Amino acid sequence: MVPTSRQDVALSPRRAPSSRRWRGVPRALGAWLADLTSPRVGVEPIASGTLTKVVGIWAIGRAVNFGLLWMFFEISRLADLGFGPFGIHVRSFLTFLTGWDADHYLNIARTGYPIRLPMEEGIVQTNDWAFLPVLPFLERVGSDLTGVNEGIIGVIVSIAASLGATLVLFLLLRRVTTPQASWWGIVLFTFAPLSFVYVLAYAESLFLLLVFTALLLAIKRQYLLILPVGVLAAYTRPASSLLRWVLASCSWCGGCSTAPIHSPGPSASALLRA
Repeated sequence: MVPTSRQDVALSPRRAPSSRRWRGVPRALGAWLADLTSPRVGVEPIASGTLTKVVGIWAIGRAVNFGLLWMFFEISRLADLGFGPFGIHVRSFLTFLTGWDADHYLNIARTGYPIRLPMEEGIVQTNDWAFLPVLPFLERVGSDLTGVNEGIIGVIVSIAASLGATLVLFLLLRRVTTPQASWWGIVLFTFAPLSFVYVLAYAESLFLLLVFTALLLAIKRQYLLILPVGVLAAYTRPASSLLRWVLASCSWCGGCSTAPIHSPGPSASALLRA
């Protein structure tokens, strides 16, 4: 019906301004984060200050990583040892943190993927196509926005992602196991023998953050939100193909069940004393 008078026009429905429609987005995101971090039924709530302690453990782990890497950097520099797949001599600590695989990510961030594959006697040689684009994209965007070297941006992204991965892993473990086991999981994750990759310009930290986030979303049964996370993971590390099997196993075995987790029973020594 077409309005024919001012009264009809006043009574006709109007679309809310776009600014008003988008005004509720921050509130919706806040509600989603609150639901994501809320404790499961039957699970002991996370006490105030707990996440601060998790950050403290993470910081100690990264300090240990930097200390060990600096020691090896000094040894390489003083001994004038070659570093990386091409035996380039180490010139700076940043070079030490952005060698090997990180060098390929930096090449992609600066010049993009090669148009032609390098061939030698009909065999494809080592090239940047083996490395996926999410980390190089972040390095390029971060460098363009700040003017900082892409290598430094890559290290910052890796460190920040390792912090996010540690926090999300703790939230994940608190939903599926006991508080004590959750703390041990964080300690083992932080001080693992290969944890030094968390401070290199590698994609491992970012990939682990996405994997842990996907698993946490699976436990919350927010399956639609797993899709964008899974797509990002698929373009971060080739190992993302394992993610779908983990999620499938989680659903098949009932790992995403919302049943409460009970505290472990009395220890053997307590039973003997009884």
